[in-house]
Amino acid sequence: MNSMISFSNDWTVFFTRPISGTVMAIIAAMLLLPFVSALRARNTRAAATGTSTQIAAPPHNSASSSRA
Repeated sequence: MNSMISFSNDWTVFFTRPISGTVMAIIAAMLLLPFVSALRARNTRAAATGTSTQIAAPPHNSASSSRA
């Protein structure tokens, strides 16, 4: 809080100083790590089983399209 008082309540001081920018980057990485780990695990698991993680298009039904 002393930093904000010193810089006239400017909250950007937490992003523009090298030390605080580094700390913010580390915190952001720590917050994103579980999501990235989950995505990598899902992709690895899908590659091991041979399944795709993409949503497949529904199969084309030729019987319904041949009706007039």
